[in-house]
Amino acid sequence: MRPAIRSLLLFIVGWLPLCVGLFLFLASFFSSWGGQAVSVRSSDPEQAVYSVLIAPDEGERFEVDWPAIAVEGLNLSIDPLALPPKPLPDGLPRTDKEPWTMEFTVSPQGGGVRTVPTTGPQAISIPLLVFILGVGIRNMMAAGSPLSIEPRGVTLPKGQAAAGQIAPTSGGGGGSGGGSSRPSRPRKGPPPGKRRRGGGRRK
Repeated sequence: MRPAIRSLLLFIVGWLPLCVGLFLFLASFFSSWGGQAVSVRSSDPEQAVYSVLIAPDEGERFEVDWPAIAVEGLNLSIDPLALPPKPLPDGLPRTDKEPWTMEFTVSPQGGGVRTVPTTGPQAISIPLLVFILGVGIRNMMAAGSPLSIEPRGVTLPKGQAAAGQIAPTSGGGGGSGGGSSRPSRPRKGPPPGKRRRGGGRRK
């Protein structure tokens, strides 16, 4: 196995459990409650997620995010400050969630029990985005590009040798880098001057 692939797999083995843990946390896998749904902070019909105030059987009141399908038909009061009245009015819907599960139940007064999953789009998209960003940052640090897992080699210009190597020559001769065995031609230059015929200067 190539070292770059092995390094990437080791990073994924260490990074993936963190993303899975984030998914379980956002999906309320570790949470549990049992009590009455009291109010919502807003009643915008275009909302996908509602903040619902829960009055538990024991302990302090708290808020949880419910998908729109869980709030439909409950006729919960609107309270932007999440301050429930005391005592609580009758007829509030009952809600329960067991730990180590990714669903909860809502029991409206005079209606059947509905089961609602906690694995909404937010619980899935955020861990997936964190996983992709983590792999991209790892690749940037290791290879200089978020889409590469190992650095690319540098291509040298023709005729230029890498460090520590002898550049090839194009001429002949007995060198190891020579190409042709023909003797090199003399360089071009001005033609030699013509010699005069005859003897020296007459007196």
